[in-house]
Amino acid sequence: MAALVVGGRYYLQARGADAAQARQRAAVAAARQEVANLTDLDYRHAGDGVDAILGLATGSFRQQFSSTEAGFRTVLISGQVESRGQITQAAVAATAPGAIRVLVAAKAVVSNTAAKNETRLYRIAVTTVPSQGRWLVSDMDFVS
Repeated sequence: MAALVVGGRYYLQARGADAAQARQRAAVAAARQEVANLTDLDYRHAGDGVDAILGLATGSFRQQFSSTEAGFRTVLISGQVESRGQITQAAVAATAPGAIRVLVAAKAVVSNTAAKNETRLYRIAVTTVPSQGRWLVSDMDFVS
């Protein structure tokens, strides 16, 4: 009987750990994708880029980005911005009830009316939250 109780406890702990790892993987995937959306842009498809960013945004990040969306599009188009982003690393930095903070490192090669093929490196802290069965970005901060 004791073996059954101990075995059941280990099973439940393993199942809980598997669920936590699955949540973390999903949060990291969402953070990676949103940073990719922000670093992989083309002025000829500015609307698609904005839609992709808003598609993974929620909360204060969505409100902030929505309030500057028109200006963002204008800068992309008038500056003829082409950015080819690549995620180089991403990892969970912290977990809290209802949120997972992910650090994402990215590299982008950017061309615009002022520069051609300029490499830029980004480190971004992304807060993700679960929403209707998927993870969305609720906050984003550039870190040095």
